[in-house]
Amino acid sequence: MAAEASSQTTEAMSIPNLKSQSANLVLRNSLQLYPQPIDALVECLNNSVLGYALTCTPSIPATLVHRAHYTSNALFDSNNQVKSVFYEAIDSKGKTKKVQLTKEKFVEALRLPVYNSKEMVVPSAEQLVEMFNEMGYSPPLERISTFKKNQLPDLWRYFFSIFLRCLSGRTSGLDSASVSFQSILYGIYYDVKVDYATILWNDFCSHINHSLKGTEMAHPRFWAIIVHAHYLQAGVVLDVSLPELRYTPIAIPPLDDEPTPFCAQIPQVMLSKVPMECNELNTYRNTLVIPYPTRDLSQEASLMANPKGKGKRRIAGGPSGPKKDEKKRKASVKTTPKRKQPKRQRELIPVDESSDSERTPSAVHEEEHEEEQIENRPPSPTTRPPTPLQTNIPPFPPKTTQPPSPPHISTSLPPPPSTAQQTTTIHTTSSNVPPPPPPTTAP
Repeated sequence: MAAEASSQTTEAMSIPNLKSQSANLVLRNSLQLYPQPIDALVECLNNSVLGYALTCTPSIPATLVHRAHYTSNALFDSNNQVKSVFYEAIDSKGKTKKVQLTKEKFVEALRLPVYNSKEMVVPSAEQLVEMFNEMGYSPPLERISTFKKNQLPDLWRYFFSIFLRCLSGRTSGLDSASVSFQSILYGIYYDVKVDYATILWNDFCSHINHSLKGTEMAHPRFWAIIVHAHYLQAGVVLDVSLPELRYTPIAIPPLDDEPTPFCAQIPQVMLSKVPMECNELNTYRNTLVIPYPTRDLSQEASLMANPKGKGKRRIAGGPSGPKKDEKKRKASVKTTPKRKQPKRQRELIPVDESSDSERTPSAVHEEEHEEEQIENRPPSPTTRPPTPLQTNIPPFPPKTTQPPSPPHISTSLPPPPSTAQQTTTIHTTSSNVPPPPPPTTAP
């Protein structure tokens, strides 16, 4: 045994340590880890025809699995289909040899069911659409090409993720799957005979010659099951001192608090596979609604056919209600005229005669009114002559300041001389003769 252990260790030095991809995960058997009703669903899958392929985790050194995957090579037939896969293994003498993996050995290692071709069912696209709508796909699915996992209720969303993450080597695009892979869900959901072996074999062989083969390992758990079955059949004793291959369990999803419009119960054909002694399943059976409720798609289809409520009265809370109300609100906001702000009245300032043509009639009328008030005002001894206008007066002075009075002859001055006196004065001034004395009146 020491010789075998040393040979396995020596051969392992030439094989790089591969990284396991986040695919081909394992479904844990401990039902206490899952919330209701997912615990009942997991127990149904553990007792299904794919229970072993979903949960098997053999104890095997990681170096043996890495060697098998690193040296694997696919052999194709005339129809470009994988006929067999070759990989390296260590025999009982500690030497490496080529091992052929066929579809029959693959099915035997994973304990997959084999059916007669006449008994197998190949679901159509319409049947798959009907299955997802029965599960509670919202809004109702019309074409299988538009399927998205996130549109399913929590229970059946996890049901889809279990098969995609645990049985395939896909690491991206996990929101959908091929029609052939969706057939696996159809077979388990309705308990019909589907060609599980061909679907899983083709998916396994599609990752044999991928570009990251030298650094990452696709289907690590399936490779471990296949290599472990080969060494058991060959009678080779494994070295338990070497580090074992570690498996990644599928994550447990959190349940959404918001209730879904419709979520189908686990079918009776799936529940019948579980023994009656299962406490978790008995708890779920007590919550079942008998007879099973069916989903009415006629009302949902009518709402989808009239998203804007044309031709029919819109149902409150329908899919087009909030959007339509939002459009109306935005339209009302746009059409509402804005409230005009009152214009500030310009304050009058004295201007010169050159700007009289620019003044408005109201401003001229107000100036004339102020002039009349100043003329009718009684004389005051302290009245001072007006100051000349300044050109550097700031525009728009405060309203409290009193504008200066326009230039005019003050009323306190003596009245002007009469016309006769003015004529005499002009005449005497021009002849340089002193003016005659003023006339005297008799007492």
